Amino acid sequence: MSIFYIIIIALAVIGGVSSLLHFVNSRQNQLDVKVSNREVVELAEEHGGSITTAKLAKSKDLTNSEAKTKLYSMMNKGIFNYGMSSDMQEEFSLNVTVRDALKGHEKPTGFTRNYKKRLNDSEVIKLAAATGGKLTAAVLCMETDISIDQAKTMLDALQEKGVFEVQVTENGSIVYELIDMDLLKNFKK
Repeated sequence: MSIFYIIIIALAVIGGVSSLLHFVNSRQNQLDVKVSNREVVELAEEHGGSITTAKLAKSKDLTNSEAKTKLYSMMNKGIFNYGMSSDMQEEFSLNVTVRDALKGHEKPTGFTRNYKKRLNDSEVIKLAAATGGKLTAAVLCMETDISIDQAKTMLDALQEKGVFEVQVTENGSIVYELIDMDLLKNFKK
């Protein structure tokens, strides 16, 4: 009879964890509707490439908790790095790879996809060509509004097809570099 109770308790715990994860994902999705990753990145760019939770909350009419959740989510996706400002506030700085990819792009690059349209290989390759032949999952995620997991899966698939080779930077970032660099000569923005 005690095994029966153990199984019941285990199932209750698993169900509780599943409900909690669903709640967290639901809250994150609601936050993503309120303010997009692109908006946060553009705001950071306006402030020299970094932003605090207070600046984000004030600029986008979010609570401090919502701003912090959004910034930590983007940090976990590789878009921001964490640090402390001179006045000892949490500060989120754009990842170097993201900043390099944004150089020369004053406005969105036009690679943002329609939600009903599926992102294709050609669009990813064009974006890579537009960013100097190098692309990260974080940049692809930001530029096309797909999830970081979808971006990584797409880049890995193109790497397996021989379109990209993988480079690891000194800071541990994974960069996908076009193998056919002649595409850069032929690419017209």
